[in-house]
Amino acid sequence: MSRLLFAAALLCVALPAAAQQQVAPTLDDLFRYETISDAQLSPDGTMALYTLRTMNLEKNESDTDIWLVRTQGGQPIRMTTNPKSDSRPRWRPDGSAFAFTSVRGDGSEARAALYLMSPFGGESELLYRHPTAINAFEWSPDGRTIAFTAREEETEEQKEAKKTGRDVEIEDGPEQHTHLWLLDVATKQARRLTGRDDPTVFTVQSLAWSPDGARIAFAAAPSPNLVYAWQSDVYLVSATDSTSTPRRLTENEGPDTNPVWAEDGRSLYVQGHRESGYRVGQSRLFRVSVADGSVQDVTPGDLDPGTVVPTATGVWFTASSGTTSGLWWMRPDGTGVVRVTPEDGVYGSFTFSADRSRIAYTRETPTEPAELYSAVLATRSIPPRPAQAVALTSHNQEMARYAVGRTEVVEWQSVDGRRVEGVLVYPANYREGMRVPLVVKIHGGPAGAYVQNFQANGYGNNAQWYAADGYAMLMPNPRGSSGYGDEGQRAVIEDWGGLDFQDIMTGV
Repeated sequence: MSRLLFAAALLCVALPAAAQQQVAPTLDDLFRYETISDAQLSPDGTMALYTLRTMNLEKNESDTDIWLVRTQGGQPIRMTTNPKSDSRPRWRPDGSAFAFTSVRGDGSEARAALYLMSPFGGESELLYRHPTAINAFEWSPDGRTIAFTAREEETEEQKEAKKTGRDVEIEDGPEQHTHLWLLDVATKQARRLTGRDDPTVFTVQSLAWSPDGARIAFAAAPSPNLVYAWQSDVYLVSATDSTSTPRRLTENEGPDTNPVWAEDGRSLYVQGHRESGYRVGQSRLFRVSVADGSVQDVTPGDLDPGTVVPTATGVWFTASSGTTSGLWWMRPDGTGVVRVTPEDGVYGSFTFSADRSRIAYTRETPTEPAELYSAVLATRSIPPRPAQAVALTSHNQEMARYAVGRTEVVEWQSVDGRRVEGVLVYPANYREGMRVPLVVKIHGGPAGAYVQNFQANGYGNNAQWYAADGYAMLMPNPRGSSGYGDEGQRAVIEDWGGLDFQDIMTGV
């Protein structure tokens, strides 16, 4: 019943758009699509930050800014107006301010630095400018420290090579590793945690604070070269002892990455593979003991978790299933898997209030552009379910003016009997019985999949561009695609361009 209420609330939001007079869109019209991402609920759940990416056709460039909206209603407020990129808004744990990265400066001085801003207005404050761009960062639980990653500085020889146009990439040549740093917010002083005195040289990929703020878990690979990303492991390092060196936690032969702490601080959820080297196939979700490194495989069946949010009663995670993606829940041991969001469209950018009583996320369908929604969670049920959904933004309401091609999920049988799925977009002016040209769009990977999203956002999802010009587009998910379980992804091994090609052509 709760899922029906959830869907009904979304339908009520979408109805006014459908009643407008529709016209055929031009390519310029479709470039006006505004992309919402990286939603972040305030700790008390009353406000949500998010980034909004817009296109400037005259300047042939895009701009990303940070916006804020109240979950009880009201117009969204643009918080930043920097002509370059503002991104990664992250709330201070007490909700009094948020930090974000902003690219400012010109030429070689243009790089991402950390800024601090009040959600109630005023100018942003430069918090810290590192010699190189700041990548990922996270607040400590007490809000006094920020852990961040940044790449090593270039050597003088590399800088000179750039000036003279001789900055070629040399395989296994000199590298700039990415290290983990700690920033004292009060003094604005930073100290490095990795690559200092320890003999292990590696590139940090992702990080997570322990609930008590005493340690940081991070994933790291032996080299920034993409090939070595498949040799990553998870490490622990003290955030309070300046003399400590990282301790390797995982001993898995395959890659381990994206550590997330359980609420009790005694284990980590880690994504990875059992086999070493590059592997096609579904990644696994492991629960790793912090005390002794023992591993429990808690992978939720054929689902491939994306974002993972552990709680005391269970684990929230995002995953794709066929041509849809959404939010799921399971018990800490990987059992009792339940899909929380409806089986339609694409749900993403999930974020929770500190007490897990409210959720915010983006939602889009083939006919509805992505907007930000919020819902109160029925916390007494297991799993907690969204009881009501409210649209918080309407940045893309202008898109309702344009006629878009009908979209449907199609299924067919390949040459060996395998069932194959895909997304078919009809021309905007299509009528039954019309003969129209067909474009077939093939995704790369080979893992990856076409889903039921709004195909007119200008960033690769462009089927509606063709639909406006009278073309139909078939977007197949042949064997090897993600969202169809481990066997579905591995079915392409040692046969790339074989039966997967036949999957596509039988669909045509």
